Amino acid sequence: MAASSIGIILNSVHIGILVYIKFMRKARSYELLFGQTRWGLICGSCLLGTLFCLRWIPFNRVTDDNDIEENVKVTRTWYYTVWRIIVYLEQYIFAGAAMLVLSYSNIKKLKEIKKSYKEESLGMTGEIKAEWIRNHTTISKICVVLAISYVMFNWPYCVVDYLYTDDLNETEWYGFVTLIINLLQVVYIQLNLFFFAYCSRMYRSTLLALLAIMDAEEAKERLSALFSTDIMPQSENWVDTEVFLKEVVRVLLKYIHDENKRDTKILEFHHPTEMKKMIDLTIPENPQPLSELVKACEQVLQLGVRTGHPRFFNQISCGLDLVSMAGEWLTATANTNMFTYEIAPVFILMEKEIFRKMWEAVGWDPERSDGIFAPGGAIANLYAMNAARHHMYPRSKHLGNGEIPILCAFTSMDCHYSIKSAASVTGIGSDHCFYIKTDNVGRMIPESLEQQILRAKAEGLHPFFVCATAGTTVYGAWDPIDKIADICERHRVWLHVDAAWGGGLLLSPEHRHKLAGIERANSVTWNPHKLMGALLQCSACLFRQDGLLFQCNQMSADYLFQQDKPYDVNFDTGDKAIQCGRHNDIFKLWLMWKGKGMEGYRQQINKLMDLAEYFTERLRVTEGYELVVDPPEYLNICFWYIPKRMRLLDLAEKMARLEKIAPKIKAKMMERGTTMVGYQPDKKRPNFFRMIISNQAITKDDLDFLINEIIEIGESLYE
Repeated sequence: MAASSIGIILNSVHIGILVYIKFMRKARSYELLFGQTRWGLICGSCLLGTLFCLRWIPFNRVTDDNDIEENVKVTRTWYYTVWRIIVYLEQYIFAGAAMLVLSYSNIKKLKEIKKSYKEESLGMTGEIKAEWIRNHTTISKICVVLAISYVMFNWPYCVVDYLYTDDLNETEWYGFVTLIINLLQVVYIQLNLFFFAYCSRMYRSTLLALLAIMDAEEAKERLSALFSTDIMPQSENWVDTEVFLKEVVRVLLKYIHDENKRDTKILEFHHPTEMKKMIDLTIPENPQPLSELVKACEQVLQLGVRTGHPRFFNQISCGLDLVSMAGEWLTATANTNMFTYEIAPVFILMEKEIFRKMWEAVGWDPERSDGIFAPGGAIANLYAMNAARHHMYPRSKHLGNGEIPILCAFTSMDCHYSIKSAASVTGIGSDHCFYIKTDNVGRMIPESLEQQILRAKAEGLHPFFVCATAGTTVYGAWDPIDKIADICERHRVWLHVDAAWGGGLLLSPEHRHKLAGIERANSVTWNPHKLMGALLQCSACLFRQDGLLFQCNQMSADYLFQQDKPYDVNFDTGDKAIQCGRHNDIFKLWLMWKGKGMEGYRQQINKLMDLAEYFTERLRVTEGYELVVDPPEYLNICFWYIPKRMRLLDLAEKMARLEKIAPKIKAKMMERGTTMVGYQPDKKRPNFFRMIISNQAITKDDLDFLINEIIEIGESLYE
């Protein structure tokens, strides 16, 4: 009797809640199904049911004649009979019928929605249509299984319990059986409720997808009659402003979703003449409606290259970190400049905090260091060279290079071209920027550097700047910083480390030894938009000496950098920058770094290094592949693929033919749009592929896919 009472209570409460949710259509009904309230109700009712079943065991077990007589007296009373009839009707018939009715009503409602809004008008194709079919199939199967299990499980027990109660009561195990059956009934009730929660979620997701399509169609129609003057800030019309912005966000979200699907093409390649015909790039005389602007957004994304795709290996800067992207959205919305604390207070303080972390990673004293975020690593290198010249010859700021000795700089043959560019811009002259020989893996040879410095001095030149590269662009090589620092100290030359690509490795205790000696540098370029994965652009130039940037670049514009402001003007950073207006590159980095933490970056970088080892080993054991540098120094893996027909050729002829293989495979690869990887010649070596593993979305399967794709394309071209 107690067990049946529990069944009535549980079923009544749960069915009442379901009916209330279904027919009253309260706004927060789904939260009740999935939220803490629902879990509390389920757990509480299960516990309560168990306790009640345990409580009534002594009354259902036969211990002596008095108990038997007492049980018999109770079961023969009229109110007990009425009570049992109510139990059967409620627990086994009404409850089951209510659940089946609710199942049927859900399916019927979904069919009504489908009938009301035809597929053509909704554009219900592809994934949404497939989801609809899956929902119908799954829900139908669950309904059938639950209906059959309800009949098989509950009704036989109902018959046995009603017809043979007196006989069962005389057995010692009746109470135990009753307990087990009641516990199973409680579990079954919960399974029913989970089913409805599952159905509700499926219906809701499908319905939301349909409503989103309907809203998009309505929004397009609405925006076709609106212009930029009809929304904020030129109008106070917030409703249409929100519609427009939501449409743009919808386009972006769809792009992000598609970009992260591996079966999505990386690009639809078109030659420039074809591309011009596919999109209208002209600026019209008259304003265009907002719907056309949304359409333009869609077209631009569709025709572009999906650099965040997991199988895009073409550049060092790739991938799409969504937290960093969210930071960039906020940055664009705030739309503030970074030259003074008064208009960018939080971002200025944020910049200082990030610099502190970077200085510590390099190994400098944060209290004595300085830095500036620059628009790219090339400009960061320019900052370094300009500061080095000012440090040695401060007069050059005002009098130019004519009043100082003829300067010269040194960098490796495998450095980034921006070092020579900086020499040209600063007036040193690109011819006075000397390349230093490298070894067979691309590392600067220190002995060659010192020989070149001595030669320059003998020719009357004044060496002032040496650039060591930490992670070269092509081979990912690491110049021996410690040995180069020794030479710079002997000759009193400024040491700059271009760690634009390799700086992120400082965040991995397991791999930072590759940058040993970087703490001895006078300046360091570090691009978080490369290994760390921040969105373009995000580059920093760090200085071991605080104050040098101000001395070098300060112009003291009175309309910006007044000295009598009501705060500490040392927080105004604009006067230590070359440019006046400076983009906010800090928030996306700060938000991303905060989200990952130091440990998160350690794991991310170590994972990429492990993937590079995996890819290298796969190339070694796969027929037709040859490594240019083995083992690779970093995340750059350079290799050739040699088709079967060419493998038996002599070395000279094979090398000659290899020049054309990589470009042809790359062209076919772009035509397919399945993946992208770069290629180039170097040091009299024919064209080879340069694989970059920097996208945090890359998996081993993606690397295997690239290996197989190159084989398939290569063999098809040289059958």
